[in-house]
Amino acid sequence: MAACRQPSRTRLLIERAGAMVTREDIDHRLEKGENRFSTIDNKLSEIADLLKPLPRMQEDIAATKEIVEAWSAVKNAGRLIKWTGTIAGAIVALHNDR
Repeated sequence: MAACRQPSRTRLLIERAGAMVTREDIDHRLEKGENRFSTIDNKLSEIADLLKPLPRMQEDIAATKEIVEAWSAVKNAGRLIKWTGTIAGAIVALHNDR
């Protein structure tokens, strides 16, 4: 039987379609992948920081919406009073003419 010879750390690990891949190549690719994930992690952290004030903004929007709805109700009540006053004035004018 022939003895199996182990490749050294820097020698060929994988040979595929004529391309040789060494441990250094694998380490380099892993390092590049780690750098990409670090970049993605940093971007996600930035996005998370930008979104932190969002709940407060939503509360402010809800409060503003309530104020707008209340103001709208007051405006509509004013219109109703004006309209009712106009009709009441017309009824009084008609009643006084008789």
